Amino acid sequence: MIAPAFALREVRQEVGSKSIAESESSVSVWKTWTAWILLLPLVFLACAGFPLSQNDPGVFLSGSASIFQAPSFEPFGTELQISMWSIVVLMMLPSRKRIWELLKASPVVVALMLLILLSSVWADHPFAVFRRGMLVNLTLLLGFYLIARFNPEERLNLILGIGIFSVITSFMTAVLLPRINQGFGNGWQGIFGNKNALAIFLFFFLSAMFYTRPVRIGMRIFRILILCGGVVLVGLSQSRGGWFVVAMLFLFVLVSNFVNLFERRNAVLITVLGLPIAGGLLWVFTQNLGTIAYAVGKDPGLSNRTIIWAAVWPAILKRPILGYGYGGFWNGLEGESGYVLLRVGTSLVHAHNGLLNLWLDIGLVGVALALFITLRGVWDVFTCLGRVSEPYFLWYGAILLMTLVGSIDESFFMNQNMLTTTLWVLACVELRRVASSVNADQRRAPLASL
Repeated sequence: MIAPAFALREVRQEVGSKSIAESESSVSVWKTWTAWILLLPLVFLACAGFPLSQNDPGVFLSGSASIFQAPSFEPFGTELQISMWSIVVLMMLPSRKRIWELLKASPVVVALMLLILLSSVWADHPFAVFRRGMLVNLTLLLGFYLIARFNPEERLNLILGIGIFSVITSFMTAVLLPRINQGFGNGWQGIFGNKNALAIFLFFFLSAMFYTRPVRIGMRIFRILILCGGVVLVGLSQSRGGWFVVAMLFLFVLVSNFVNLFERRNAVLITVLGLPIAGGLLWVFTQNLGTIAYAVGKDPGLSNRTIIWAAVWPAILKRPILGYGYGGFWNGLEGESGYVLLRVGTSLVHAHNGLLNLWLDIGLVGVALALFITLRGVWDVFTCLGRVSEPYFLWYGAILLMTLVGSIDESFFMNQNMLTTTLWVLACVELRRVASSVNADQRRAPLASL
């Protein structure tokens, strides 16, 4: 009889000479010099290029900066960006052959990366668009490097380390640098430079905690304290969107771990039966959105986001297929972005929706590629349910969930200088590899039983 579950340890990596099973006996990732060298660049990307910066809305009207891009108005902002990426590129070089093999196995991701660079051809500001395209491609390549250089357990502990560092330093910022900690509406922003970034990004990193099992009781207590600290920070951020993302993460962790306890057939049955329930709850949520918004201190228009979404549609329809070039639309009062600002009546540097912002950047073609990669990753999570015993694939699923949910009212999807972008491509590529190995084992199993 065919065994219903497949251990992730048995899924061999095609890249490099070591399999996951062989490499999991390695020492803790934080006992390696590579992790400590990467700490600074990863923290830089965790803060979207905004570590310890003040969120000044008056700067954004000129279009010179973005709350989700490296701040050109910050002292030494360009120098810091160059320094961080120089470290990353130097770290990537020894793994270039393995990264190349991973890229060859991910043609849709490569197509998206090429489209981003090519978008400078039809952009109004080609050199600026090409520069931003290079930066987002480096951000994506970092995901491939993390796959090539670290095994799943090491990646979990590496990203969790960034989350722990962020929690501790955010509380330190609140005590020592209260002016920097203060965001819009008196919400906390910690080291992230923006309260929504704190609320959403922090649990991208802390989510790894749910899929690692420390042995020592002292470490377990420490992690519980960090988790509680993270929840407190998200609460003090006053970011309702962040609250919703974290709530959905907790729900996903509970449900996915429960479903994955069952054999494949039962896991599929539970998932299928749960879909109508989830759909019903979603319908109730949308029908009572105004009441829910008022209950958490928001207006039904989600702080004018619905107005912004309507205002960007005319601009999208002018260049629906290929967009305005990656990062090429928002130019303050210049060009089409000026018309959007006049319609909305306030300063803007993004569409407050991940897909709409990406549509403005690289058009319907880019949106289709990004959605295909993401939804294929979601399907790969479903493929692994009840077949993969190790929890790593569920963490990848959590990353995709937070990316999709967080992109509803923020525009951090596929952005440069963001660790969330790195984690998105890491999750999609790894899920494809694991699911492909599981399917291959399934096809070989009947032949082996003959």
